Amino acid sequence: MQSRWQRTNVRAQTAQPGHVVVDPTTYPKEKENLQVDVQQSFHSSLHKARKRMLVPAVLSLLVVQNACQMLSMRYSKVSGAAYLSSTAVVVSEILKVGACLAILAAQHRGNVFAVVYSHVIVDWKDTLMVSVPALIYVLQNNLLYVATSNLDAASCQITYQLKILTTALFAVGMMGKQVRLVQFFDWKSVADSHALTF
Repeated sequence: MQSRWQRTNVRAQTAQPGHVVVDPTTYPKEKENLQVDVQQSFHSSLHKARKRMLVPAVLSLLVVQNACQMLSMRYSKVSGAAYLSSTAVVVSEILKVGACLAILAAQHRGNVFAVVYSHVIVDWKDTLMVSVPALIYVLQNNLLYVATSNLDAASCQITYQLKILTTALFAVGMMGKQVRLVQFFDWKSVADSHALTF
């Protein structure tokens, strides 16, 4: 008993001259390739849609996090119990290390110490290179607590965001990065917001 596809292919082979003849032996392979292509394009479009949804969500969370960080730091310094800024910085860094170790454990199926050993101890030159900006970052966080003690939250937040402009200027001046027109207007808006605040 012939299947529907075999009957179709037989009719196609006995068709008039000039018509396309379908080989019944190659059809299942072509059908399988078509299914794989459809699945791949579906997964690709699904990945792009998720990425389009993820970017605004992450940016919104960053805005909320930055605003809450400055307000909570200001409130804790002004109206809360006295504490050392260095203690708060160390505790926040310990929490970040714990979160990073948890992510590494999930990615490498629990083999965290081997990964940390290979990237921190074995590649000690990279560790030394990274330690310089890390120490500067610790100093910056300590100075941020000093700033929140002496400035109001809005002025402190806008001044803190000046790091975007200085980073951009150093990237162009020292690293020779190319600047697009949109980026230039973004940096100009950051500079204008600082000028309007003060």
